[in-house]
Amino acid sequence: MEKKKFMVNCAYCDMRGIKEELLKQYDKIIINAATVFTSPRVQVLTAPYDVEINCASVVAAEEDAEIIQHNGSYSIKAGDRISAKKFILFVNGKVTIEAGTEEILKQCLGIVVNGKLSCPASVLTTLPDLKVNGKTESYPDGAVVVDSVFCPDSTFVLRAKEQSYFASQKVILTEEGLDVNALVQKEAHFITPQAVIPEKILAQAIPLFDDVTKIQVIKDGVSYLSGDITLGENHLRKHGARIFIDGNVRIEDEVVLKKLEFLKVNGTVRIKEALEQALSEKSDVLEYQELKIERGIWINDKTHFKVEPKLLMKDEVHICDVAMLTILPQVTEEQLLSKLKIQDCGVVRCSQEQYSAVEMISEDVGKITCGGEGGLSGLFALGKELLDTKVVNTGTYTF
Repeated sequence: MEKKKFMVNCAYCDMRGIKEELLKQYDKIIINAATVFTSPRVQVLTAPYDVEINCASVVAAEEDAEIIQHNGSYSIKAGDRISAKKFILFVNGKVTIEAGTEEILKQCLGIVVNGKLSCPASVLTTLPDLKVNGKTESYPDGAVVVDSVFCPDSTFVLRAKEQSYFASQKVILTEEGLDVNALVQKEAHFITPQAVIPEKILAQAIPLFDDVTKIQVIKDGVSYLSGDITLGENHLRKHGARIFIDGNVRIEDEVVLKKLEFLKVNGTVRIKEALEQALSEKSDVLEYQELKIERGIWINDKTHFKVEPKLLMKDEVHICDVAMLTILPQVTEEQLLSKLKIQDCGVVRCSQEQYSAVEMISEDVGKITCGGEGGLSGLFALGKELLDTKVVNTGTYTF
């Protein structure tokens, strides 16, 4: 009797308990996972057998070590009891490790972070085997960690002490009536790469920051807005016609553009081609890092979208921020190269013949996938393979 295949599709696969009896049962074992945990014994045991592992990362661990998996934010604080055994920590999210955790970390064999790691500088040098697929952030010992973008208010002023406060991105001092002098008198201190300070309190606020902090000064009478926005009439009614935008901005309305008295953008300004002349007439009151003119057809912010040949008949088409983009097989390579631009999309699906062209016209795309063999023969082959394969679909699988 012909042996079957065994396929596991999961996020985490722990192979450390696999036995030779299981390996002998199947002609082939296929593991599709984000992370696979293995050990030296397993590597030797599986070598003679047909074991295919498709994964993003492989983590070698002692067989009696506990594997702790967590999705979301995870904190290690002084006095925590994480495990009675040696352990490996695997987190999809942010990991925060506080001071005074040295004894806990002695039990840790490794830390894998898909996200961000934040800890004091002294702790960073004592961490075990560490892999961070993202950003590692350390700060001076003794500093209090506040929000990455921190906007002190009157309550913070009352609570502030002679203390350093760490904000990983920036500190914004735009709260109306903020008592900056009280913070200076209390000898509070901010450790941050950037600070946003209104011109009228600049002199008083300077002592709160290190000399290396980049200061962004907001002129008197100018409103400060943070983040990417589409500028509309509602913004002008609420904030006035003199605005500083700390981010990127899209302007779609010519009336809004003509009403602006001052606009500074710490990022990119996007406008439609029809507004190009109106923008040039406002050049004396506009400041920006980059200007992008949206020519042709723009398709933005959709969950799913299909590109058909008729869409590319006339104007150039720009597709941005689409989660799942499908290009129909009837779209020619010539149409793709001459009429289509793809940017910041999650997954782009196309045919094998279109793949090279799609690669050339894509920017910041998560993944480009091609369809497999088509027709009835492909379906029959797929059906036979599934009949001959035992398949397990799960979040976590342990042998």
